Amino acid sequence: MRTLTKDELKSLIQAESDLCVSLYLPTARAGKATLESPIRFRGLLRQAHETLCRNRVKASVSERILARATALLDDYPFWQHQEEGLAVFMSAAFFRAFR
Repeated sequence: MRTLTKDELKSLIQAESDLCVSLYLPTARAGKATLESPIRFRGLLRQAHETLCRNRVKASVSERILARATALLDDYPFWQHQEEGLAVFMSAAFFRAFR
């Protein structure tokens, strides 16, 4: 995972996809608070899925877009090495996560 740079931002802007999802989450660097981040992230993923479905996106398409982010939920080391926030940008064609 990397820090969002100007070049990364340009890359995201130029990415072509019909459906894109952006998720932002404040995170903790250390301590018990790091255990709360994946729980809150799961809630954001649920909200994103519900929003996509309300906008007539098939559930299977929504799940495909959110799949790589969903896989992060079980990645314990990932959640133990965060900064103050997490930004995740995804579509069916790309996935990027930034501290």
